[in-house]
Amino acid sequence: MSILGIIAEYNPFHNGHQFHLNISKEKVQPSGIICVMSGNFTQRGEIALLDKWSRAEMAIKCGVDLVIELPFVFTARSAESFASGAIRLLDALKIVNTVSFGTEISNYNLLNSIALISENTDFLPLFKKHLKFGKSYPQALATSISSLLNISPEIISKPNNILAIEYLKAIHQYNSAIQPLLIERSIAQHNDTSIADVIASASAIRHQIFTNPQGLSAVKNCIPISTYNVMMNRLQENLLPSLDNLSIPLLAKLRNTTILNLQETPGIAEGLEHKIFNAMNISTSYESLLENIKSKRYPNSRLQRILLHFLIGTKKNSLHSFDKSGPLYARVLGFNQTGRALLKKVKQHSDIPIITKVSKHITSKDKNNSNLTDLQKMLLLDIYATDLFFLSLPDSKKHIGGLDFLNSPIFLI
Repeated sequence: MSILGIIAEYNPFHNGHQFHLNISKEKVQPSGIICVMSGNFTQRGEIALLDKWSRAEMAIKCGVDLVIELPFVFTARSAESFASGAIRLLDALKIVNTVSFGTEISNYNLLNSIALISENTDFLPLFKKHLKFGKSYPQALATSISSLLNISPEIISKPNNILAIEYLKAIHQYNSAIQPLLIERSIAQHNDTSIADVIASASAIRHQIFTNPQGLSAVKNCIPISTYNVMMNRLQENLLPSLDNLSIPLLAKLRNTTILNLQETPGIAEGLEHKIFNAMNISTSYESLLENIKSKRYPNSRLQRILLHFLIGTKKNSLHSFDKSGPLYARVLGFNQTGRALLKKVKQHSDIPIITKVSKHITSKDKNNSNLTDLQKMLLLDIYATDLFFLSLPDSKKHIGGLDFLNSPIFLI
């Protein structure tokens, strides 16, 4: 029985994702497809366009059999931590044979050699040298690798190549038996904001939805009809979030914090806490705060993740512990009949619990418990992330908390 694993954000599910899914199915001929998907926030630290249950529904309607949430502590992280968490979660299910992911190039040998570059004794000194001279982490990485392997830095700077390299690295690092399958991206590039074809990037689709007067109609040809219907429904319910709606709680919490608290926030280093502390009183919104703390050293995505972790309350020591353990559960967001059979197999083979009902593992009263297990601590941050997502919605009537306790996984026949 061949089981295919997919790692995705589906923000939203579009024709490019459908292309990737279809090609993967043709090549693997799987008995079932399991997707590990980010929750209500993305790897870049941004709010997802739609909540995690809506995006799971899109995925199931478009051919995925089972959607499992990547815990928040691995989602809003660097590409390395995101990939590591996702691969370890797929591996922990004990039934996935192949993982398929998109790349800008399909040269497995080249990407694999890049993934193994840390074994080169010349790499670390060169990498640290570039960091010392003011390059950002991604820039220092790309420059060091391109120099050692005599390849174009552009190959390493492409978003999907970066993730592909990290997936391969994680497979090696954790001795996973899962086989990688590289699918070259079709037409649209990750950061394109224009739409010129039926396949457009998720960035372009989100950009058009928020800026084009035609709204969702402007991207109708770029997304499956099932995605369009789900999104139209959520639009009518006024369920599209905005980071601007989190400006007041973020600034309020910042203005009531200390330098020490900021230092404990994941991603804070090299005096960045002082820059944030000095900027909080002159900033009037989330966007202006980002503008006031940005620098060449820190890409926006890293700053977004830092602010998100601060708002949710993640601490460096907690992340360090979670990185050691890896994902501690498989939280189900959606499934179909085939997915139900896959869940039975996971229960038979996996050592981690399957979570379909959060209250069986933690309750709202447990927030005050100082003796939470690591699983409960990890799950609690998922709950906080969901609460934060719904606070970002424009309609205050939707600002309901505790939806992780109330919502069941999406089941589609």
